[in-house]
Amino acid sequence: MPEPVQIKGTPKGLLVMLNSQDFSLLKSSLIEKMEKAKGFFRGAKFTIIPGQNISLTSAEKDELETICSQYGLILEQEPLTLPIDKTRDMLKAMLNSIEAVEGKECEILVRNFRNGQTYHSEKSLLIFGDVNPGAEISAQGNIIVWGSLRGIAHAGYPDNEKAQVIALNLVPAQIRIGKYFTRAQDSPGNRPYPEKAIVEEGHVIIEKY
Repeated sequence: MPEPVQIKGTPKGLLVMLNSQDFSLLKSSLIEKMEKAKGFFRGAKFTIIPGQNISLTSAEKDELETICSQYGLILEQEPLTLPIDKTRDMLKAMLNSIEAVEGKECEILVRNFRNGQTYHSEKSLLIFGDVNPGAEISAQGNIIVWGSLRGIAHAGYPDNEKAQVIALNLVPAQIRIGKYFTRAQDSPGNRPYPEKAIVEEGHVIIEKY
């Protein structure tokens, strides 16, 4: 019988293979392996691969990814491939959405945010990179993530409910817009289109962008 968690090296990084439906067992087994190899895997890219008939919620997958990140591993994101003309049009549309917050400039960052990292902008915020589980970003204007948003995002800080949160891969732990918020939802992520979060009738909703 295979171990609950197996770690296999490949030329592109580590595969974290999951062989049990018992999440508590997966979690404890992963931590045990990380502790035994403490420091050895640091800096390696990794991908979590559930075995046959093994299903995880997005929250469970994020928790396992966070454990790996805490030991210095780097999450390998599946790239979103689009035709160049669609990519250009999508980026223009996303940048135009910044204009929804009048009088605010846009701050641009090219970086990834890891567990425990925070950032606040007094403008709108455009991030070329990923916001990973355990990271938290906030902005007085809109937030646009040209990558995966898996952490916490607060747009329209502190009380602008007209702000938006947009990401290529929108699987957040929590989204706040002004004083309204929504928590993580079970979602497969990696959809072939970006999504946005807005406030409608006092509720944060997520829809195709």
